[in-house]
Amino acid sequence: MGQEALERAAASSSVTVAELSAWTEMQAEVERRHKAQWLGRNGKNLAYPGVPDVADAVVLDGVEFADHLRMAQAVFSGRAQFNRATFSGVADFGQATFYRGAAFGHATFSGAAAFGSATFRKGGHFNSAKFNGRAQFGSAVFSGETNFGEATFSSWVYFERAAFSKRAGFYGATFSVEARFRCATFSGEANFSDATFITWAYFERATFSGAALFGDATFSGAAHFDHATFGGEAGFVGATFRDLAYFNEAKFGTAGEDQEVNFIDCQFGQPTNFRKAVFRARYPDFAGTVLHDKTTFTDDADNWPKGEQKKDRDQAKAEAKAEAKAKAKAKAKAKTEAKDNCAVIRNNVGKQGQHDAEHFFFRREMGFAGQIGKWWERLPYQAFGWFSDYGYAILTPLLCLGLLIAAGADVLAWGLTGTAKAIVFEEASWLSFANVFNFLGFHKTFFDPDCTQKLPQWLKVFSALQTILGVIFLFLLGLGLRTRFRLR
Repeated sequence: MGQEALERAAASSSVTVAELSAWTEMQAEVERRHKAQWLGRNGKNLAYPGVPDVADAVVLDGVEFADHLRMAQAVFSGRAQFNRATFSGVADFGQATFYRGAAFGHATFSGAAAFGSATFRKGGHFNSAKFNGRAQFGSAVFSGETNFGEATFSSWVYFERAAFSKRAGFYGATFSVEARFRCATFSGEANFSDATFITWAYFERATFSGAALFGDATFSGAAHFDHATFGGEAGFVGATFRDLAYFNEAKFGTAGEDQEVNFIDCQFGQPTNFRKAVFRARYPDFAGTVLHDKTTFTDDADNWPKGEQKKDRDQAKAEAKAEAKAKAKAKAKAKTEAKDNCAVIRNNVGKQGQHDAEHFFFRREMGFAGQIGKWWERLPYQAFGWFSDYGYAILTPLLCLGLLIAAGADVLAWGLTGTAKAIVFEEASWLSFANVFNFLGFHKTFFDPDCTQKLPQWLKVFSALQTILGVIFLFLLGLGLRTRFRLR
């Protein structure tokens, strides 16, 4: 290795330059020991092949490591190949430095896999058949704890279809070029907190069964989470998306469970795609988040939680021991958060002129508002929902108007029976219609003034009530018509 490469390797591995450059001093002793070891294992009948070229690749494909393997602080100046290797014990590559790529494709790690602070330097093209210049862990199986914390990837990163059975730690890792985690499976916690993705990050169709933590992560390139499944908590608190972000058809939460979907204090510098994303347990929390004006959401009820959003399981356990007042307060807080999150989304899609989506989230917002506060505070919101679906329905207020006229005719006909001004049901129907649409002046046009002036007092009150309700239902009908037929 050249002097500059030696100095970089010394810095990343914490091994001195003197030790890394001591091959000329140690060569004779290493060759002597290697020959003695080789002859002792194979006998003198086989010709000794000599020491492998130290500048060539380290090829350990298919090797079974039955015990712990310690490669901590190792420096691989050539390519390192461990494809299909089996690590039964701990595989310790902490602070190791790989100069021309590391290939662990289809490798099996039964014990812990420790790559903390490892360095993968750039040394070739991504599509090289020999995997030069990339960290290749495609289809690798990690059965134990996995640690890539603070690792530095200056080469292409390939974890497609890798399976992590337990906790996978990539916290503080730096991905300088493409990071590919397509179809990867994380059965335990996946921790990418404080990670930095300088170029594109691919997590399409990845499955996160445990918590997926991307808190304070930075995505400078496009972030792809299309079709990803978040079965546990999805934590993007404080994350920064400087480029496009894709969550198209991603699934958040599990039916019957309660997992948080936190985008609190996130920064979305470019359009974000949540088209056809499904939120089964909770509405996403966008408190303090800066959403781009072109953020896309789907206004399909099947993609959003049914009914009120649930509380944390830990919180629910704590509340089970608390007073009824504390339970009610926590429940109201959860509903208030859901209402506020719907308002954030409504405001965002409204800026884009997506009026149908805007009203969809407005209805959700009003629905939660109708569950907050005292009964007299909830009642106006609930009535608004019952009689007009929060200004969206046309048929409901129309039916209410018809029912008000028909029921009013029946009451008027019954109330006037046997009086001096007894009228038939047909006339009572017209009188009821005139009461409901009082502003049209039908009383003066079609009825004798004595007919209404001499009504019993309680029927006058009833007629006034008809007029008030008629104005309300007519307003709700007009609101529904305006919502449906407004200019797009």
